[in-house]
Amino acid sequence: MSSGALNTLAIVLLLMPGTFCQCIDCNAHWKFHCKTNLTGFYCAPGAYVHQWVVPEEDYHSDLKGFNTPFSACTPFPLEISYIETFCCLYSPSIGCQLALNPGIFNKEKLPVRRCKDCIEHCQCSNKSTPPLKPRMVVSLLGMFAMLTESIYLTQKVWAGCGTELI
Repeated sequence: MSSGALNTLAIVLLLMPGTFCQCIDCNAHWKFHCKTNLTGFYCAPGAYVHQWVVPEEDYHSDLKGFNTPFSACTPFPLEISYIETFCCLYSPSIGCQLALNPGIFNKEKLPVRRCKDCIEHCQCSNKSTPPLKPRMVVSLLGMFAMLTESIYLTQKVWAGCGTELI
């Protein structure tokens, strides 16, 4: 084999694992749809992103570029051909999506936790704290009940000592 063929083979073997996309819908994870008027992306270093230049009428006609492994979570007119770690992608139609290198996706127990990396990078106009989880609400209600009981008992003890309460 020639050195050119060996170089090509090495490049293909090194880049191939990053071309099989794993998409995560951060909207579903956050339990709200990211509202934005912009289309854009943020990628950790090492990604290759191509942005198509198209006339506005073609943009609104849902014309699609080449089909890539990342097409499912990539808004038009962007095209991603490789992701080393992750990219956050956002647009009015898809909200906020996370494209993750499959090697990282397979190693992580909960890859949706990577959505926390995107909350700062997706240009959502309705960013807020994520809704409280039911377990958190129950814990907060329990602490509130204990605090109320403590205040009630303190007042009762003070009243029994002859102290006048305001």
